[in-house]
Amino acid sequence: MEKQEARLLMDKLNKRKADLERTRQVILTVASDLFMTKGFKNTSTREIADKAKITQPNLYHHFKNKKELYLAVIEELTDHVQAELAPIVTDNSSLETKLFRLVKVLLEEHPANLFLMLNDMFQEMDADYERALYQIFKKTYIENIAVIFETEDKTYHLQQAVSVSDATRFVLYNVSALLSVEKTYQRKTTDEDIQKFIRFMLHGIIEK
Repeated sequence: MEKQEARLLMDKLNKRKADLERTRQVILTVASDLFMTKGFKNTSTREIADKAKITQPNLYHHFKNKKELYLAVIEELTDHVQAELAPIVTDNSSLETKLFRLVKVLLEEHPANLFLMLNDMFQEMDADYERALYQIFKKTYIENIAVIFETEDKTYHLQQAVSVSDATRFVLYNVSALLSVEKTYQRKTTDEDIQKFIRFMLHGIIEK
């Protein structure tokens, strides 16, 4: 009898744990969509709770405040992006091929407007959250792009006055603009568009 009661209790605890995890994932999914569309400031926890079909107290059971929820959203998002980018930036393809694959992954897999993310990071967060978010952003985007330029490619060489840091910022800025246009105007970017975009970045638009 005691074993049966213990088993029933364990089953109940496991079900409770599974229910909590499902609710947490629903919150993260809803919050990600709202944060990445409207930004941190214009998204309320009440709106998140309503769309997740839970109460605000239930939401705060999982996340103590909106900033903690935003951090969790960014962590989950960038974990996925990092997993997609890591094999691209470290393979033996040409710089142009790596950039093409990187941009394609971000356009297809990334639900965020990077300019909006940066604004949220530097304008809406206190120092501790800002530092944590910047480290995530740096590891996911800045360092992955930098690796592409740090890897030897006999076809391309940075201009003498251009550092890896300069090239990384330039690419990140332009990719962010492309993401912003696609997400804002729902304009589908084709492979040909991406290839042209990369040629512009690497070679410019004027023939000498």
